[in-house]
Amino acid sequence: MTIRKLTTNDKKSYLSLFNEVKAGIDPLWFMPDEAEMIEFLGQKECTILGAFSKDGELMGYAAILAVSPEIEDVKQMFGKTGAVCEVGLAMVLPKFRPQLPIARIYRDLLEWARSVGFETLIATAHPDNRASCKLCEYAGMKLVATKMLGKYLRNFYTLEL
Repeated sequence: MTIRKLTTNDKKSYLSLFNEVKAGIDPLWFMPDEAEMIEFLGQKECTILGAFSKDGELMGYAAILAVSPEIEDVKQMFGKTGAVCEVGLAMVLPKFRPQLPIARIYRDLLEWARSVGFETLIATAHPDNRASCKLCEYAGMKLVATKMLGKYLRNFYTLEL
């Protein structure tokens, strides 16, 4: 398994994985703009890491966002100041889930966030999305609230880096 930053050359693989995973889960687990995240590739506001199999297939991905509505909401809700980023958009093809590529991606994203000076990491997940909630806990994040974010119920997690 190889972990690397996604580029615009990965757009087809990204969208294929996104559509396959999304088709099998509750639509309320996704915010409407998550399918459009591929447009952030190559921009400084977003880093998307992907795990690739030895055959070059995209197994899964996750992102760190330096700008998002959730970041501003969390800063206001919990009085956070300083450099805050959001980790999320995690998806893994079902056939690769037993290999835990998302754990390696999250580890690398957290290391990157620390290295560039972020102070607080946030994540949101639908309370019924147990895989996402467990991933946040695995990463050491603490559940700080469960609130509506627009029409979407979300658990809010934070981690001081």
